[in-house]
Amino acid sequence: MKKTGLCLLTGLILILSACVSSPVILLLDDKVEHYGNLALYKAAISNGDEDGYPVDSAIDGNPKSRWSSSFIDDAVWIVDLGYIATIDAVQIFWETPPASRYQLQVSNDALNWVTFITVESSWGDRELLEGFEVEGRYVKFLGVKRPHEWGYSFWEFEVYGEINPNKESIVKTNKTRNLAALVALMEKLYPAPTFENPAPFKAVQAASVPVIDGKEDEIWSQAITYPLGFNQLGKQDMSNVDKNDISGTWKILYSGTILYGLVHRSDDVTFINDEVIYANDCLETFVLSEGVMEQRRALVGQSFDQKSRPMKSAWNTDGSVLEFSMDLGRELDGTIINWNIALADNDGQGRDAQLYPLYGDNHAWEGSELGELVFGEVQDKQTELQSPWIPVLPVTTEMIVDAKPDEWSESRFFPLIYNQLNTRNYADTKDNDVKAKMALQYNEGKLYGLLYRYDDINFMNADKGTPWENDNFELFLKSGDVFFQLRAIVGENYFDKAFQAYTTKAVWNDDYSVLEFMVELSDNALGGKSFGFNAALSDNDGEGRDIQLYPVTGTNLSWEGYDLTQIKFQK
Repeated sequence: MKKTGLCLLTGLILILSACVSSPVILLLDDKVEHYGNLALYKAAISNGDEDGYPVDSAIDGNPKSRWSSSFIDDAVWIVDLGYIATIDAVQIFWETPPASRYQLQVSNDALNWVTFITVESSWGDRELLEGFEVEGRYVKFLGVKRPHEWGYSFWEFEVYGEINPNKESIVKTNKTRNLAALVALMEKLYPAPTFENPAPFKAVQAASVPVIDGKEDEIWSQAITYPLGFNQLGKQDMSNVDKNDISGTWKILYSGTILYGLVHRSDDVTFINDEVIYANDCLETFVLSEGVMEQRRALVGQSFDQKSRPMKSAWNTDGSVLEFSMDLGRELDGTIINWNIALADNDGQGRDAQLYPLYGDNHAWEGSELGELVFGEVQDKQTELQSPWIPVLPVTTEMIVDAKPDEWSESRFFPLIYNQLNTRNYADTKDNDVKAKMALQYNEGKLYGLLYRYDDINFMNADKGTPWENDNFELFLKSGDVFFQLRAIVGENYFDKAFQAYTTKAVWNDDYSVLEFMVELSDNALGGKSFGFNAALSDNDGEGRDIQLYPVTGTNLSWEGYDLTQIKFQK
């Protein structure tokens, strides 16, 4: 590696004193040797910075300034060297602690990347990586796993090697132009978070094609498991389903033009003798793609009804597993559709449950109340509909915040069913270790909420520096450019003052099974307004927080403003 400024001149060795901190370029007979830090003062960009620690602080030559990423595992930092170079070393000066796991990648066009280093356990401080030789113009740091709740951070990121004169003629690099190109690229690849839709459901590309036989083969371990937990037939309570009566999960794979689905169903009674076809125990899918809406239904033990899109399906013998495929007639990779799925239950006295993965009023069959299902990485996120939002109804008088449910008899409760700490299996709630439901209503400019909480163990003994590790409830709200997070630790009758932005109140009952709260959002009436929204209930049984339940899917980043759904204040 040539970091010490060793330059070879026809029969003469020139040794520069100390380590070269700025680029050295010698033009000799149309050859170029470059032995300094190739990244210094170049154009750089990331997919998110912590306030006060901008992206270019890692390439400014100042050992007292640093870059820090957004608080996400898959943080990206890219430097444009300005020309194709042969790279043989990278040196990172970490702020403590370093990344738990990360990759370094190289590219000639910032679109097609090759990983040349994967670090499983960084030693931090000054980390010198060498013993390789790669070519490229762009170098990417790709975070895989953070060492803590905050972001990745390094003081300097240095790239060493030499310009390759055989690949590109040497021209004066234009940092402004290069940076503008990087910004345009990042906006396309890493769009700003949306406050109007929750995170989409994700289909995983299949390593091999599933056999439709009603059996859960090993191939399905790739897919992400989602719960079916919103009973949209429950007018006042969408969580009023006894899990011993009916419950279910679903997952999606894809290959080529075909969507593959697997549904797990648990039902104490199977009923398929109702004359009204949709009132029987069945599974329904709702797909809106390329302007065509199609509802499909498979009664337990039977095939899907046949319509325009070809489908295959198979139940297992006891009706607990349904496997199916649907040909959407176009290559699915990189696309997105509007989607919903429902599991119906009738125990012989009429259909009383229809479980969905989303809030709604059982109107998916009309082409509304659909979520989004993405196939792989989507470049341009454009769909026909937005995901369902949560209506907040008005009350005529100011409410008393006392953790008593007497003023909530007309409200509609919805469940918190997505464990966002397990993004492979969102239905993982440790055998019903914790569960929750909540309702919202408003009076004038005040938002009120009531949370019902069941937890077998109450834990409120986390270190002061990690209050989120306690059993707690969190609320996330955004209006315009104002975003804030509120946290109420179980048993503490106030929201965390560190997050307070408005007048608030929070009260738990004696056994911590009920929380009632108020947030004063406006001096004026809220009717007709919309807010970005999410809510989360955390659970820690003393061995670390392992459950955080939300009403929507996501990656536990709502505290950064990501993956918010929407509440709309009804007039």
